[in-house]
Amino acid sequence: MSVIVALTGGIASGKTLASSCMAKAGIAIIDADVVARSVVAKGSETLLTLVKKFGRQILTADGSLDRATLKKIVFNDPIKLNLLNQITHPRIQSEIKTQLVHIKSVFVVLVIPLLNIHMLKTYEINRVLVVDVDSDVQRQRVMVRDQTDVEMANKVIASQIDRKERLILADDIIVNNGTKLEFQAKVTQVVKFYQCMGSY
Repeated sequence: MSVIVALTGGIASGKTLASSCMAKAGIAIIDADVVARSVVAKGSETLLTLVKKFGRQILTADGSLDRATLKKIVFNDPIKLNLLNQITHPRIQSEIKTQLVHIKSVFVVLVIPLLNIHMLKTYEINRVLVVDVDSDVQRQRVMVRDQTDVEMANKVIASQIDRKERLILADDIIVNNGTKLEFQAKVTQVVKFYQCMGSY
């Protein structure tokens, strides 16, 4: 069986760059966000269910999911957000489990932005790697990336899992407050550690 490492972190922390570095090193990657997009692909059963619940306004002209519109609908409405999660989460979990079964690598990195303690058992995760970033750095990155103001950046960050809660789950932590090159070097060291661990 593979050693399953969950890679997580807040928005703009550097998860995508970390997983990209790992993929280039030959590590098997399953990205929950990529899976989430695939289960609501154009014509999918999940997308049809979402249309029934939220209306055709969530579709683009070509019949694909209009993510921006759906985000506006659920972002400030906990009831609608919960409904969205009830529809999509079971399908996402099922697809991730299927992919895990078919991977034969020594270890696999499962990228889960909103990792919680329940998922550790759901996916039989062996280790948790957290990409951590200081709040001020994170806020600035969100503002630059999304071309938004401080208020909206704070709302987006607040909608995610609390930083302290995330760090409690961590077995390993990479701090990403510096340059891209510094971060890549740290990721490389962690990959070497996991490769050694997986060889025993």
